[in-house]
Amino acid sequence: MRIGIVVAEFPSYSETFFINKVIGLCERGHEVIVFRVNRHQDEVLEDLYSFKKYPNLQIVSFDFNATTLSRISAIIRHPWVCIKNAHIKMAAYKKNIYYNLCLIHFKKYRCDVFHFGYSGLAVYYYSLFDSLESKIMVSCLGTAEKVKALADPVRKDKLKLVFNRANSIHCVSADMLEAIKYYGAAENKIYINRPAIDTDFFSRKNEYK
Repeated sequence: MRIGIVVAEFPSYSETFFINKVIGLCERGHEVIVFRVNRHQDEVLEDLYSFKKYPNLQIVSFDFNATTLSRISAIIRHPWVCIKNAHIKMAAYKKNIYYNLCLIHFKKYRCDVFHFGYSGLAVYYYSLFDSLESKIMVSCLGTAEKVKALADPVRKDKLKLVFNRANSIHCVSADMLEAIKYYGAAENKIYINRPAIDTDFFSRKNEYK
């Protein structure tokens, strides 16, 4: 299976669960494409995990607007994107070009499934979902659903759209499951995978109270 994983940064010290996920999928024989929003990476982590030993792993950066040089380079490679957006007002011009360049890269790899590591990322790229023609999976870890959605009413509506379109929704707890049901997430789409210790391997000396 070809799996696209969309994250903010990769690899990252604060997101080693994504690193372990990617390595686990590669070792199971899947083809993994990591789409990172920012190119920022830690060379120490790359050396530590030796990603180069996985020929079935590719890392794609969506940093088209990071510098003037990267923007010009992207435009030269995909001039049609600029031409077809020429009628758009300048305020939306860069945004539309960015999304079109992202879509080109998403479609280039023809992933069977796209996993958006955070629901906030899924909201950000929601406008591209119908063009992906792939299964969509979204992870709900807490902040995007229980904090940002409270501060931004628009986020609530966007989460409802994301959960309605998603084929599968990952929650880290039963509490998170209940939280996203408020946004219309169908329970038959949701599964819980707790980021916890293996209680079959680790056992308490005393009963948990």
